[in-house]
Amino acid sequence: MIRASFNDNWQFRPKVNPFAELAGTAVPFEPVTVPHDAMITRDREATIDGAATAYFPGGAYEYRKTFLAPEEHRGKRITMEFEGVYRDATVFINGNYAGQRPYGYSRFFIDADRFLRFGEDNEVRVECRTQGAGQGRKPDRRPRLMSSFGLPGGWGFLTDLYRSR
Repeated sequence: MIRASFNDNWQFRPKVNPFAELAGTAVPFEPVTVPHDAMITRDREATIDGAATAYFPGGAYEYRKTFLAPEEHRGKRITMEFEGVYRDATVFINGNYAGQRPYGYSRFFIDADRFLRFGEDNEVRVECRTQGAGQGRKPDRRPRLMSSFGLPGGWGFLTDLYRSR
């Protein structure tokens, strides 16, 4: 098995209502390197039940990355490893639903080869969301993904890309 880092050249934004985006209310993506904390730039809100959420508002977020799948990888098994996504991760490859993982901070794998266009650029998109206020979210449970390339105990985004030899 060959393992390659997949943490650079991601883009991130709060998830947009698709109807609002069709009407022209586009939210631009920002470049990020993972590990990444989706809520770190959000303003905290002083609410009565805000202490349960560290005063961060809930929300949904999306990450995307474009990458080349080399032609010589055709016929190989390609797997993406997510070491943890907080929370309720849904993964799309080239617009196709590729898999999901409810809950958070649990490692999971996505078999990617059936969705890839070899010899071309491909896009992986990951959606995640927070729990709403007052639902017992701990102060450190912001939408994040855990990376094997982060520091021990550090949180961040994603992932490793595997292919068989």
